[in-house]
Amino acid sequence: MAAESKSETDGTTDRATASVLSVLLLVAVTLVVSMVLVVGTLTFLPSEGEESVRPQADFGVERDDGTVVVDPQYMEEGVPFTLLINGREAYSWEGAHTEEVRRLRCLNEGDTVRVRAEAGDDRTYLIEDFDVRTRTECDLSGSAARFTYAQVGSRQVPLADADHEFTLAIDPDGPNSVNGDTDFPTTNPWVYVERYDRALEGLGSPVYLVVFADNVGSVADWRSPPSDDERDEMADAFEVDGDSVRVTAGGVEPTDDVYMLFEPGCSESRFKFLRMQGGYNNQILIDGTELFRTDDATTGQVYTGPGVDCA
Repeated sequence: MAAESKSETDGTTDRATASVLSVLLLVAVTLVVSMVLVVGTLTFLPSEGEESVRPQADFGVERDDGTVVVDPQYMEEGVPFTLLINGREAYSWEGAHTEEVRRLRCLNEGDTVRVRAEAGDDRTYLIEDFDVRTRTECDLSGSAARFTYAQVGSRQVPLADADHEFTLAIDPDGPNSVNGDTDFPTTNPWVYVERYDRALEGLGSPVYLVVFADNVGSVADWRSPPSDDERDEMADAFEVDGDSVRVTAGGVEPTDDVYMLFEPGCSESRFKFLRMQGGYNNQILIDGTELFRTDDATTGQVYTGPGVDCA
């Protein structure tokens, strides 16, 4: 009886010892795994003294009342930020000016709204990326199938032409001027452009009415957006009565400079020079090729130019 009792006691001790060893082994394994995870995490941390060059910013982009609202809530001071619609530059902010909220209209399903930070040395960083899922409201005339421009505040930014693709730009005072060889396209905030899907001044549909500033001081000025009051005056720079255009220029850029109509075409394009009031011989370019110089153009004359890419 005593021998049997001793045997049972020894078995219990063995099982208890095995359980303790199992627990200790589990704890050890857990510690090893934890150490591996910690080491792995530390491996991907930035090196000591390494700082991120990505500018700090916080933008809200959302739908509201049929529009897309871009609300800069914080921007790192001194950093330029650019609003892009389908890759086209539509507006720009200088860091710290968070009061400049933009409401976007005339956008289509599939359009993209992005905010980009310009960090210098040709480095850019994507800050916001927004896909338009349904068409926004649009109180402007245009293509029945698809809006061909976006409305950014009081300004219209061409988005797409169903039949043509082109870049119309100005080089203020021509090459080697105070602004160097920099070309400023119609998407620059200091250029005012409207597309009409009907004839104007003898040019057929579609026709673009463009008001270029011949100079806004320096390259830095061209990159700084005009105020809302100046944008409002841009919209009053002309009147359209039937198929006639009447210049009603004020004293704010670009309302007293280069007025023209442009009709894109596949084999050749046409343009009508309406007016030039300024002191520069500006170079107007289509897809990087000179279309005309303002000193050589005659008011009211219709000219032909190079064709553009056609769908």
